[in-house]
Order: sequence, then structure tokens, then C-alpha cells
Amino acid sequence: MRDASGERKIGDAMFPGELESPSASRTSVSARVRAGRVVGLRLRGVASVSDIEYLHASVAAAIKGTTVPAFICGDYRRVAPLSRSVSNIWSRAMRRHNPRIARSALLLDPANEMFNLQFERIVHCAGHPTRRLFSDRGELFAWLDSELSSTEREAVRSFFSECDG
Repeated sequence: MRDASGERKIGDAMFPGELESPSASRTSVSARVRAGRVVGLRLRGVASVSDIEYLHASVAAAIKGTTVPAFICGDYRRVAPLSRSVSNIWSRAMRRHNPRIARSALLLDPANEMFNLQFERIVHCAGHPTRRLFSDRGELFAWLDSELSSTEREAVRSFFSECDG
């Protein structure tokens, strides 16, 4: 469903740049340029191969809106453990974006141990040396800060503040 501005709605909420995933209504995927080279990814409830295909089409579209190479910051704290098929597709999809990524910093929930182990494997298989996983927001900021402009640093902080809201 679209509103008057052309944005698609997710359930009862509407978020600029967030589109409804093809699978269950609990799934939402957002991939959009936050500022300059920064692309913010927010995931909730990735459950199927079609969710991953949709995610990576959204990432590709967002990266096109940046000056390449892009900096990815992602909030993956609300993603449940994955099936093997979803994990395999996800790592292959990430590999396709490698040439266009400068750094990727993804925030995980330390209590979500199964997903974290799966995603460590996915990132390893994606084969990009500057994709990193974090459970501490301060460490994530410190790792990205040296490479970003002040506007981009503020966009990263704002993104994660919005994620907590």
C-alpha cells in the first residue's frame, strides 16, 4: 500500500525509504542513504530467501545513491536465527556488493547468540576484509569515525538513535 507521497507502508507504520518485504508482515527492510556515502540498513524479521533478495535489491539501489564506495551501517539486533538456505543466499548476495563497499559496520544483539554465530559465518563467507560485526555501539562508531566526514558521522549516530526509538 502506498500513501500520497508514494512511500509504501509497513503494517500501521510508515518509514521513509522502508518498503514492505515480500514475505510475512513481521518483516521490514530499510536500506537508504543517510548522508554522503552512508547507507543505513534496518532489518526486522528476515525469514525467507525472497526477503534476502529484496534486501539486496534495496541495498544495491541505495548504494547507487551514494558516492562509491559506500559505508554500510546496519541494525541487525532484531533478526531471528536463519535457515541454511537463507544464510547461503545472504553471503552470496553480500559478495556481489563487495566492490562497492568501503566498510560495513553491523550492530548485533549480544543475547541473540544463534543469529550472531550464523551472521559471523555469513560475513566471513562474503569475503570482504572491512565488514565488521559489533555488539557495542561505541566501538562501531570508533571504527567508522576515522573514515567519515562530520556530516556522515552525525548521520550514523542519528540512524542508531532512531533504531532505539
